[in-house]
Amino acid sequence: MILRPAVAADAATFENFDLGDASAPHLAEVAEIVRDLWPWRHDPAAVELDRQVHVAEQDGVIVGVVAHHLLVGESGRVIAGHRYLMVTAIQLPHQRDGYATAILEALFAELRAAGVDSVEWLVHPANRASLQFSNRTLPTADETSPPDSKPYVRYLLRL
Repeated sequence: MILRPAVAADAATFENFDLGDASAPHLAEVAEIVRDLWPWRHDPAAVELDRQVHVAEQDGVIVGVVAHHLLVGESGRVIAGHRYLMVTAIQLPHQRDGYATAILEALFAELRAAGVDSVEWLVHPANRASLQFSNRTLPTADETSPPDSKPYVRYLLRL
C-alpha cells in the first residue's frame, strides 16, 4: 500500500466511494465528507488551514482516503503544529483488512517528521466501529466528550 497526495483524477473515486450501507446518519455524514473532499481541499477561503487529502492505493486501486488540516483554536486562530483529522475512510471491499491502521501509521509518521505535535479528531458515539478502532489502535490518545463537541467523542493524540 502507498499513501500519496490526492490528485484531480481521484475526485471521481471520492464521488463514488463505497462505504457499504451508509443509511446510518453517522455513516451518511462520512460518505458526504468523502464525496466533497476535492472541493473541500481546494476551497480558496480555507488556504490558511493547509487542507490535505491523501489516498491509500493498493495495486493501482484506491482503497482508502484520509484528510486533515491545521487545527483552529477557540479564538478562531490557526494553531501551528496541531492538525485536525477530518476523515479516514476505507472502501467496503477493503474494510477490516488493516488499511485504516496502515494509513494512520503512515500519516502520523509523516506529520511527526514535519514537526506536528498533536492530532485530534471526533467520532460519533453511534459509530461503534470507529470508536473501537480508535481505542484499540490509538490507545495513547486522550478520549473526552467536551460539551462543545457533542454528540461526538473527541480524541487527542500527542505525536
